[in-house]
Amino acid sequence: RGRTEEYVKKLEAAGVKALFVTVDAPQLGRREKDMRSKFTQQGSDVQADTEDEGEVDRTQGAARAISSYIDPGLCWDDVPWLKSLTKMKILLKGVQCSEDAVAAYKAGLAGCVLSNHGGRQLDTCRSGIEVLPEVMDALKAVGAKKEDFTV
Repeated sequence: RGRTEEYVKKLEAAGVKALFVTVDAPQLGRREKDMRSKFTQQGSDVQADTEDEGEVDRTQGAARAISSYIDPGLCWDDVPWLKSLTKMKILLKGVQCSEDAVAAYKAGLAGCVLSNHGGRQLDTCRSGIEVLPEVMDALKAVGAKKEDFTV
């Protein structure tokens, strides 16, 4: 949580307007091409080049390196804490059902992105366009307005 808070504050100070939280991939897939090409962090304005040196295994590719930043225990109870860190809009990325879209709306989030990661991460899930009608119907049923919640 400390690292998350630090990054959120850096991003907000840099003028970032919205934060997207990926909620559907607590573990990344085996990406063999990434493993062969390793992972280097070059040109990032968020992290200093030595900021996580020794903490992140970069020998297995980007997916493994990024996995060290993923909290598999992320849940709805974390939303108020995350909202307390920033004035940026917060959207959920990877929503796959109307119930989660409605929960995001009721939690006061700015919106959600319907996604299966282009099939690369979640290859057996429905695409966002397939989920869209039921999500929009459910949001309409709870009184969500387009100007209050973006899909």
